[in-house]
Amino acid sequence: MLKLSLLLIVLLSVLSSYSQVQISQAVIIFANNDSLPVEIKNEQLKNIQTRIQYRQPGSDNFVTGLPGQVKAVRFTDGRFFDAVNTDSVSFLLLRLIEGYYNLYKIETNGSVTYYIRHAEDTPIHLVETFTDRYIQSEGEFRKISNFEYVHQLTSAMSDNARITKEINESKFREDELRAIVKKYNEFKGNKYPVSAILKKKLVKVSTGFLVSEFPFTPELLAPGLGVSFDFYRTRPYERFGLKTHISLNLKDYKKGDRYNLLIGIPIALSYSYFERGRIKLDLLGGASAFLVIDSYTSYGHRNTYTDVYPMLYLGTGIDYKVKKSALRFEISFLTSSFILAYIF
Repeated sequence: MLKLSLLLIVLLSVLSSYSQVQISQAVIIFANNDSLPVEIKNEQLKNIQTRIQYRQPGSDNFVTGLPGQVKAVRFTDGRFFDAVNTDSVSFLLLRLIEGYYNLYKIETNGSVTYYIRHAEDTPIHLVETFTDRYIQSEGEFRKISNFEYVHQLTSAMSDNARITKEINESKFREDELRAIVKKYNEFKGNKYPVSAILKKKLVKVSTGFLVSEFPFTPELLAPGLGVSFDFYRTRPYERFGLKTHISLNLKDYKKGDRYNLLIGIPIALSYSYFERGRIKLDLLGGASAFLVIDSYTSYGHRNTYTDVYPMLYLGTGIDYKVKKSALRFEISFLTSSFILAYIF
């Protein structure tokens, strides 16, 4: 009996805690722009978007607010719902991004879809494409694919070529969709809180493997190997970047006797002057340092000498894009060298 009593007490405590979790504080803005602080039943998204169950503090009775009566709901935890006329009816849509374009999320019939809307214009319905789906239109079934996202988003953001290119490469997860809309809003002049900007990666780094050669240095035993690093800012129409790589070339080698190693480290500012389709052309200018390590044995004693030779670096490069990677051929006229790289 004691065990049963304890079990009932624990169960009641859990139920009490659960019921408290389901109540959230919010402010309702009605259609006539009046606002009211309320307590809201914190239900699933699919329920909240069709009606709000709210009560004034101190009251025990809940009242139902419909999208036609409620203009917006702002939760104290940061969630914001807007009444939006969708393709057929009005819903309270969860706002994910606010700005030049508002991005909304909606759950219907067990699936998640999205809308984007500029001011009070008709919202653009982004059909879910995480899995293949079919919809019935005029008595016929039509397959929904990623083309739906690409077509609608590129039309809405056609004045920014770099973002429309990113749309074509996106897999349309929710985080990618948020990032695309936020990036376009920033392009249109929206400013987001400092905390959001700090979380955003301001510089992107791309790495790769390369083989290098100095065609006017016949004593090289084989093409060199190395790694490549690209640094550029993640903002619209950014054409400048910083490129560097480290290459190792073997000039002379005799096992147990002698080796001569040439290490090249150029640092160059790049400017993308042509980009169309899969092809991108760059101009590069900067400086390069060559480290020569000469090691040999003489009368049973190992001698190692190092020399550094600074030089200017001026060249051009061509990238051929393969999905999210690229094949790169880059040549430097002043150092008489070239590299062939695969950039991740």
